[in-house]
Amino acid sequence: MLERDWPPEIMDDVLRAQAGATTGPARVTATVEQVTGLAARTFRSWVAEHAHAFRAPRP
Repeated sequence: MLERDWPPEIMDDVLRAQAGATTGPARVTATVEQVTGLAARTFRSWVAEHAHAFRAPRP
């Protein structure tokens, strides 16, 4: 952070906030459904539906 010119006085607070974000699962909200009209899905289901886009094409 120092190398990116962040103010030194905020580093402890930033690191504390990041550490706090790893203590458990994220809070679930209805934002995705409100914005898109579709229920949110898990990352696992998204990966299953889009895995083909990340596979190398067959020769």
